Amino acid sequence: MSEKSDFRLSDEHLEQAKKIAGRHSRRSSCKLCFGRGWEGVSPVDNTVVLCRKCVDQEGAIKDWREYVEQIPELWAYYKDMYEEADAAAEEDEAEEQA
Repeated sequence: MSEKSDFRLSDEHLEQAKKIAGRHSRRSSCKLCFGRGWEGVSPVDNTVVLCRKCVDQEGAIKDWREYVEQIPELWAYYKDMYEEADAAAEEDEAEEQA
């Protein structure tokens, strides 16, 4: 089993994730998230499930990245995911320019 399967976000970081989601909510009365910016919390890894209807996903993910980059144990978990996303974005950009 990989070590990532044992990852569980601490409550302190979960609260920060909820705040980030709330800051990026575009509505105060969403039927999915009730204006919180998040629909729920994953029981597997204790992470926030962003509202797919009212949250600026890119903005929330960018702010979360800035937050986790400052915390070594979180960055160790999320680094590969963000590097893969960066590589895919660069590849898409190169294809568009070709």
